[in-house]
Amino acid sequence: MKRTLPFLLVMMLLLIACHMPIPEFEGNWLETLIYHAENGTDTTHTQAIFSYEYEGQPVYYTLSWGGAQYNYVYDTCGTRLGAPDGGWYNTGDETLPNFFENASNDTLIWTNGFPNILNANEEYQVLNAALFCRFHDKDYLHVERKTSAYTEHFSYQDKLNSINYDTLMIGDFLLRNSENLILDTDYMIDAVQTIHEDTLSNIWTNYDWPNDWQYYYSQYPLSCGIITLSRPGFSADGQTAVLKLGWQSGGDAGQGYLLVLKKYDGIWMTRWTFYTWIS
Repeated sequence: MKRTLPFLLVMMLLLIACHMPIPEFEGNWLETLIYHAENGTDTTHTQAIFSYEYEGQPVYYTLSWGGAQYNYVYDTCGTRLGAPDGGWYNTGDETLPNFFENASNDTLIWTNGFPNILNANEEYQVLNAALFCRFHDKDYLHVERKTSAYTEHFSYQDKLNSINYDTLMIGDFLLRNSENLILDTDYMIDAVQTIHEDTLSNIWTNYDWPNDWQYYYSQYPLSCGIITLSRPGFSADGQTAVLKLGWQSGGDAGQGYLLVLKKYDGIWMTRWTFYTWIS
């Protein structure tokens, strides 16, 4: 967990502005939200909190772990104003459609313990952040050792149209994925265990659901399924990255994602999640 200096100032302002603490916690609503986020008991699945100035007032934007969760905005007393983005289509709940155009002075005030692996390059840092964000509650991640090549074309521009992104990032994505990366677990978070594609092919040589998956889990009982990754592509300023992630946990249980990550105060975190397929 990382708390920056503005966090203390925020706490002082909230104590002045809101005199009634939430009964379940001896503190203000923001401390309560952080307490539950750090203990995995929050319903908003918060991975980070930012402060903004919006319509002349300070507000607080909570970035979820991604997926179908909304990213909510609260006033200083903890009243939920709406969700400007997040959800299945990253459109939020349509109550604050122009929030980011009108908000200013964004400051990261809290994050939920993102990994930073010693000696790992930026590519590995992004891959680790993507895995940590998507599977933060899992202790065993079975990842294909070789990244999946993607050399044809990038067909997801329609999904990215809802965000402001550097189109050069797509070119970098295609260039990097013209070659596979053999993942080195020395540069990955502790939860990652890699598996060779030949081992997986032998399990599914003659597709026989559900026996093949039963055999897989008998061999790897701690696994939550098979995860495949592309290599990330980076924006020109190096502060935004895009990658593909696939997760299959059964014959009819799997999802594919296009993840866009941003770097805040030196920390990579998933900013937008787009679904690409569901089985």
